[in-house]
Amino acid sequence: MPGTGVAMTMWMVASVLAGVFVARFLRFHFWEDLLFAASIAGAWSLYLLQAWRVAPLAIAPPLAIIVGAVCLHQRWHNWVGALPASEISAASPEVR
Repeated sequence: MPGTGVAMTMWMVASVLAGVFVARFLRFHFWEDLLFAASIAGAWSLYLLQAWRVAPLAIAPPLAIIVGAVCLHQRWHNWVGALPASEISAASPEVR
């Protein structure tokens, strides 16, 4: 595959992934989705810059994803903890 085909494919995949997270933000209003979209854009910008001096910045997108995932997990944990016990047992009877 020629270099332009690879670049176009990478642009399309990055755009679709970032678009999915922006759409999720617009639907559910979770700020973590914007963090995920920004990490995709940040990772792609490192490819565009292609300078050895930006190599230390490569740690930022994975760290942003980890922070967003931890925050989403904490949000889920708080939401489940706020549910009434009868609603939790009705939703999953095998869990006691």
